[in-house]
Amino acid sequence: MPDGAYRAAFGGYKLGFSSAGNEQIGILFELLDDPQKGRELIWYGSFSEAAFPITWRALRALGWQGKAIATFAEDVKVGHVVSIVVESESFDGKTRNRIVFINRAGGIPMRDQMNPAQRQTFAKKVQAMIDGKIHERKAPGAPPEDDDAIPF
Repeated sequence: MPDGAYRAAFGGYKLGFSSAGNEQIGILFELLDDPQKGRELIWYGSFSEAAFPITWRALRALGWQGKAIATFAEDVKVGHVVSIVVESESFDGKTRNRIVFINRAGGIPMRDQMNPAQRQTFAKKVQAMIDGKIHERKAPGAPPEDDDAIPF
């Protein structure tokens, strides 16, 4: 399946341990849009100190209130729709699809967001383009303007 963002419904979860013995959560998703509709993918979240911020954001996107893991089943309902970002991953000569992000439905997934300083620099760049009237230039290969608009 191609890498990208997909709408998916929460299908259930299990708590358990990774092969290294670390606590983890496995979450089942069912893809909602054609041509992948009905396909199921599983995401695993870890509770190590290093991985917990990612797991926290993913669980919150699913609707978990974040007060206690014991409330997860009460907070998150089967069928809850989110946006998942899927990328291909190769391991031991095999390629599989892997969920790399879980975002709220309707959210805008963006891997590299601008920080405040970058936004300020970008704003200056766009302003310079506006001031330079770059948006008024004819794009290369654009069709000629409509001759029918000439008044008689």
